[in-house]
Amino acid sequence: MYAPPVTMRTLAAALSLFGLALVACSGATTSVDPAGGGSSSSSSGGSDGGSSGDAGGCGQSLSQPEAFCSLVRAKPGVALKLDVNESCGSLGSTTRCEVEVKGTEIVLSLPTERCDTGPGAAVCRRGTFACTIPALAAGQYSIRLQGPPAPPGSGVPERVLGGSLVVEADGTQTSCDLKSGRPPPLEASSFDQACTVDEDCALVRLGDACTACCPNAAIAKTAQASYAAAFADAYAKCELTTPPQPCACAQVKAVCGADQKCKAQP
Repeated sequence: MYAPPVTMRTLAAALSLFGLALVACSGATTSVDPAGGGSSSSSSGGSDGGSSGDAGGCGQSLSQPEAFCSLVRAKPGVALKLDVNESCGSLGSTTRCEVEVKGTEIVLSLPTERCDTGPGAAVCRRGTFACTIPALAAGQYSIRLQGPPAPPGSGVPERVLGGSLVVEADGTQTSCDLKSGRPPPLEASSFDQACTVDEDCALVRLGDACTACCPNAAIAKTAQASYAAAFADAYAKCELTTPPQPCACAQVKAVCGADQKCKAQP
């Protein structure tokens, strides 16, 4: 019986039945478990640095991370979950998230076992993986998302994404999720701005929580707790793709305006 050849169009059509959005990627593929058991993915070919093979034809490596969501003020004593996106993975691979806590540093990585060959290497999808951080004591921690090593002698440093996490008694966050989309901007009208003197006011960052770097508004000091919670919830939905950079901020101060509302001014 004649069997039609499997083409990339046929492969893409078949995968689309499982809701797998495919994108072109140089020499790599990725898949997500349609049953909801998580993603399986890996960089393929020479893009996954540090790979090693076994007698069964499988290779082990670190998958290239692309972004992660960040907790800001987490609850102590409970396990925490955050999402990590990889940049591009392959169809016959299995990837998991590994977490190592070294004092106040939390290191995340995406070890991958790749056993795929054939035309699937021309297709890729960015997989998303849940990383579980064990219960932490109160304190300030750094989060480091580790990528695969650069080729020997290339002089290219390992790509590392970093962030910070505060675990404190009044922290409420236990997870962050990249699937929920970019958060809406924070608006001044959402917080109390009433004041009678300048000392009633505090500087805050409003607008896009994912890019807000410098204080640009003022609210009543009595609203600081609700603002902190709202900012943390918004920031937990941001897709962080570059290490945080220092902010060069203009000097502003919080004052009580003539309308008895807090505002920021030079």
